[in-house]
Amino acid sequence: MTERLEKDFPRVIIHEKPAHHDYSNELDNIFKKLANDTPEELLELRKQQIQNHSNSGQVVYAFNGLVNLIGQKDTEYNWLLMKQFHEELIQLHSPVYLNVPVNTEPLHKWETWSIGELYEKYWDLAISKGWEDYYGYSDLSLKNVFDNVKNYHVVDMLNDLVVNDHIICGYELRSFMNCDSDNRLLEPVNHHYSDKIIEVKLKEKFTSMTEYHNSILNRGE
Repeated sequence: MTERLEKDFPRVIIHEKPAHHDYSNELDNIFKKLANDTPEELLELRKQQIQNHSNSGQVVYAFNGLVNLIGQKDTEYNWLLMKQFHEELIQLHSPVYLNVPVNTEPLHKWETWSIGELYEKYWDLAISKGWEDYYGYSDLSLKNVFDNVKNYHVVDMLNDLVVNDHIICGYELRSFMNCDSDNRLLEPVNHHYSDKIIEVKLKEKFTSMTEYHNSILNRGE
């Protein structure tokens, strides 16, 4: 009797997660439209990050909506769609953002952070947002003094802070990363975790151009 019940009426447990869907084909089509000269190793990393995301289906849906707008007419409706899909990626904490805001305004204050200081700000943001998918101890080997940190980890954490309008509005890529290599994002950050190497542009501004100029003159002291 028990065997028949299990066969005719499969066991269902509410907290069991459904089988993870394979979005390889969808992601291949999306990145064909988005990536031109991106190294294959980096593309595969980004695809896998999206596949592993807790809301991978929604992330793929939003990206697909964006790439389908490529080549479409420049209408108010299409702009609204683009904004909606971008906001969805931000809300979902997508592993990849298509447009990171660029702030070229003067008078902003700058700081130089260590990897440890960056992670502290990033962790505060992740907890405040309630993200399920964020870089944790096992990803960065924090117990072994950040010995697994790659350049893409740093860029992802910085982009999260910028996109979510949190503390900073920009950063200097060349302050911590060699930009001459095609696969530079996959290379490790070759610095001690406490070295202050990451130049970030704060949302806070100087009160005057004079104060701004004085800060530049005194930066090296």
